[in-house]
Amino acid sequence: MSFAKPNIGIIGFKTITITLTLGCLSSSVLATTPDRTNNFKTFADWCRHRSSLSADARHTVEELLKLVQTKECAIADRKLSTLSTLDLSSKGIEDLGPLSGLTNLTYLVLRDNPIVDLQPLSRLTHLTGLLLIDNQVVDLKPLSGLTDLTQLSIESNRVVDLKPLSGLNKLKMLALSNNQIADLKPLSRLNSLRSLSLIGNRITDIKPLSKLKNLGLLLLDNNQIADIKPISKLNDLIFLGLSSNQIADINPVSGLNDLTNLQLDNNRIGDLKPLSGLTKLNTLSLKGNPIADRTCPVKPGSICQF
Repeated sequence: MSFAKPNIGIIGFKTITITLTLGCLSSSVLATTPDRTNNFKTFADWCRHRSSLSADARHTVEELLKLVQTKECAIADRKLSTLSTLDLSSKGIEDLGPLSGLTNLTYLVLRDNPIVDLQPLSRLTHLTGLLLIDNQVVDLKPLSGLTDLTQLSIESNRVVDLKPLSGLNKLKMLALSNNQIADLKPLSRLNSLRSLSLIGNRITDIKPLSKLKNLGLLLLDNNQIADIKPISKLNDLIFLGLSSNQIADINPVSGLNDLTNLQLDNNRIGDLKPLSGLTKLNTLSLKGNPIADRTCPVKPGSICQF
């Protein structure tokens, strides 16, 4: 049996060649087309061009218009530009571009959104408070220039590298729980910190925290810490969370006389004598430890939770 060879003539080849050429040109044009949004300076710019924006950017614009209860771009821009506080929690926001012109903001809440890229926030240099809990953030570099920040919460994201935070010397509250952090060295010079939360990370070495003498609250629960000597000089600590680690020796906390709340559940602690001098304690949690003598080391005995 024989099959007829398809007859692709000159016209056919020309058609294929033209199609391929146009396809390549189209791809090339798309690849080199400049992003017009780079020139947007105000929310009004984003708003007026919203029909040509990506779906994510358009959604952010629409949420902001809803917030100020107007569809008029100029009016919305005036209203948004006067805001110092903005809460966009649980709005399904992914593209922060339309926020980049809101440079009068001092407090921004973006909790529970699918945000990955923080670059548009780099222009918001007056921010003193930023809450990014429950997002998908990995890269913190865009925050490195926000040197007025005193409160920063990036809990429940995918952060590994803390280097971009190393220069944020005004920070008083830093919450980084439930990320993928192991290296704490970038935090070693943040001497203004009063509150630091690092629950649920991959931390083994806490030496970089040894000079953070102003800390009153330190949460290190659910890590892989065995040696707690570096916190022995943090004499301002009032609340210390160390549950679910690998701690056996608790002598380093024996001199932290201002402690009122100490959480030591699920460790390897057998001897409670080092805690006997912590007379200001009103809560001492010791569940899940191999303690033979369950006599509370401080009074009243009801303080202890075994």
